[in-house]
Amino acid sequence: MTSRLAPPRDLFAGTAEHYIRYRSQYPDAALDEITRASLPLGGRVLDMGSGPGTVAIALAERGLDVTAVDPSPDMLVAGSRDAERRGVRLQWVEGDSKHLPGVTGVATVTIGDAFHWMTPHDEFLQALDRMVEPAGLLAVLARRAPGAPRPTWHAAISEVQARYLDDDPRAAAHGYRARVKAETISVLRRSPFSRIREFRFPHTTSATLEEVVGRQYTRAFSSPVILGDRLPAFDRDLRTALKAAEPSGTYLDTTESQLLLAER
Repeated sequence: MTSRLAPPRDLFAGTAEHYIRYRSQYPDAALDEITRASLPLGGRVLDMGSGPGTVAIALAERGLDVTAVDPSPDMLVAGSRDAERRGVRLQWVEGDSKHLPGVTGVATVTIGDAFHWMTPHDEFLQALDRMVEPAGLLAVLARRAPGAPRPTWHAAISEVQARYLDDDPRAAAHGYRARVKAETISVLRRSPFSRIREFRFPHTTSATLEEVVGRQYTRAFSSPVILGDRLPAFDRDLRTALKAAEPSGTYLDTTESQLLLAER
């Protein structure tokens, strides 16, 4: 199965603008919590698996000194343009969990829905131990906490995904039907960052049909690279199923996000 894994920079090729336009944001309360923890330690933040800066830009807007790290040059370029449009400055570095920037004195390392990419986990966390200040921390974000509810219309997405992805070993290799977030706490507990505080943030979001569909192409297991020439049919069937499930065209989602603050 490992041989079927596509590198993230290839898997997400051409999806950066989808991320910026369609990926849902993290709750302000979660980002504020990270800011409160980071500022007294100097405010230097390393955002791993940054994509186009969903977390990084939001933290830079809150006054933190952020370096965004991602393996995809496309993501970094798109993020840099978005940051410029929003009037904030931060550093953009190409890298991943095996190719970390040579920095020390980091107050906080943030990872937004990307911890599963940081493998081997134990080696990655040991490397962070050498980069993060003694009183520093690791902040792991999940838009949807393990066990948090999904809206009723999500069943329509699952049904279409099942038809197109159940027999695709590449989708399975990239997390389709996997429960990667549930393993995060156990991995952290055996790392130097073993003292964990969990925060949950209930919230409700509203999305259009275009936004719900667009988000599917920012997921590793249903990216355009994975779907390939099945993409037009998948898109058509998904839109049809979602319209039937929610004729109003307004897709409400009441759920919980998760923040793990892990310290030594």
